[in-house]
Amino acid sequence: MDQNTVQDRPRADADSDRQDVEGIATPLVAPTLPLQGGKNSASPNNGIARSFTRKGELLSRKLSRLAEEVWAPEQTKQLRPFQTQEVAALLGVTERYVRQMANELEIPKADAKPVGRRVWTLDEISRLRIHLDAKSPGRYLPHRREGEHIQVLNFATFKGGSGKSTQAVHAAQYFALRGYRVLAIDLDPQASLTTMLGVTPELHVGPQESLFGAISFQDDGDPTKLGEGRGPRPMREVIRQTYFTGLDLVPASLELAEFETESPRALMLRHPSPFFTRISSAIDQVADDYDIVVLDSPPQLGFITMAGLYASTGLVVTVHPQMIDVASMAQFMTLAGSLMEVLEGQGGRTVPLDFEKILVTRHTPSDQPQMAVVTFLRSLFRTDVLTATMVNSTAVADCGLARQTLYEAVRDSSNKRTYDRALQSMDGVNAELEAEVLRVWHRTNHRAED
Repeated sequence: MDQNTVQDRPRADADSDRQDVEGIATPLVAPTLPLQGGKNSASPNNGIARSFTRKGELLSRKLSRLAEEVWAPEQTKQLRPFQTQEVAALLGVTERYVRQMANELEIPKADAKPVGRRVWTLDEISRLRIHLDAKSPGRYLPHRREGEHIQVLNFATFKGGSGKSTQAVHAAQYFALRGYRVLAIDLDPQASLTTMLGVTPELHVGPQESLFGAISFQDDGDPTKLGEGRGPRPMREVIRQTYFTGLDLVPASLELAEFETESPRALMLRHPSPFFTRISSAIDQVADDYDIVVLDSPPQLGFITMAGLYASTGLVVTVHPQMIDVASMAQFMTLAGSLMEVLEGQGGRTVPLDFEKILVTRHTPSDQPQMAVVTFLRSLFRTDVLTATMVNSTAVADCGLARQTLYEAVRDSSNKRTYDRALQSMDGVNAELEAEVLRVWHRTNHRAED
């Protein structure tokens, strides 16, 4: 499919753009009218509400058009194939044994072009994993066992641009690649996690199809009407499979912002289902289907962030190693602690986190001021700061522009070293998080036998 640029669009579209722009620009230069008292003020039609609304509608309309041209609505995101060497590393077996199992399972051979080497889809890797686990139960499928509770990992911060969503999507894919059953839930109306997993909110997420559909107060927040309205949708109805085998998604959209206005009304009307329990209750509906849930929280402390914190078993706070970002993290932790204390005092349970970690992101190890900040954090919080860091890399940025992760990108000779260095960093972070999960489950590693 051709990827049309703005300049490539038909002249009619360009003329339409100019008309739309002229339509929003004219009111900005309209003369002011005298009001009582001799003071001048802009016409009501020139206020910020009208101006921002029209600009926002124009921008959304044009972005949707561009998205339809570059990423057609019927187009689905596809995951690259994996080399035999990668498959062997993921499964912990030799390449020869991988090929032997393929013959046993009669998996048809697919060759990578133009090299001609055999490649594998993630579905085929999953078949191999199931085949291995049938011979050694519990060794190759690290699913939860009896007595092991679901792990809900929440990636949160108070400041945008810290790499929170980037780390969240990489963690979700990392766990899926290792055989865990993973559910990614996007709590951020900006929907970065949703977009990275191949879903464009403007095109693919309709009303009540985001997380909002499963947690909203559709009975109008009136306890006397509880059960009379439609009520929230079952969680399973808003979960969708992704192109990434083993990883499901509950998407976000701008509709999710309505939770911030519904929740205070529900509090005022003393709704019997408090806002802070809505996400945990939704997860409970599908907990038996998953081992790991990854939450991507918005960079603010609103109602949905608090509900996400209440549902969490593990918390990962991302921070860029600059003092202004560290100060923002201090505010986040202080305010979050105060708010959660209020919730606990209002009848909420004490949230028992299995672990909480600080993750240094966008890190440049050769930058001395950054290293000083990292050393400062480690001196204060010691093992609560992950040993691995998410390095600042052009490979991560390039993948983001293509709406890909490092696990999806295809290496070539021009970027192989940069890619490998970034992937090693990301794997290091995710391996530490996996170790925390296994520690909670009292396992040495995910291949430990019963």
